[in-house]
Amino acid sequence: MIVDYENRSKPLVVWSDDTPGQGPDWIELDFGKPVAMGKAVIYPVDNTLRDYEIQLWKDGRFETVATVKNASGKKQEISFNPLESEKLRVYITNTNGPHAVIDEIEVYAP
Repeated sequence: MIVDYENRSKPLVVWSDDTPGQGPDWIELDFGKPVAMGKAVIYPVDNTLRDYEIQLWKDGRFETVATVKNASGKKQEISFNPLESEKLRVYITNTNGPHAVIDEIEVYAP
């Protein structure tokens, strides 16, 4: 997994951006080889994610496969057209508060 920065020092392991109030921020999952996927489930901490995109690596660049606006809830399920890719990125454009904080990301095959 590749992240733009992990800055939590608490025993609870979460991902958090290190650019408060500045965006965009992102977290990238690298599976090492192409895998089939069609759904992501994101567990943000304290409802910190507002607007973001699910992007997959294709032809040497990331392409947006789903856009989420005004997200809310502890569990956010995002379905998209099934594709194979070796990387998935959550590209965060707006947050509720100064930081984007994610506890867990799950990726599912179609």
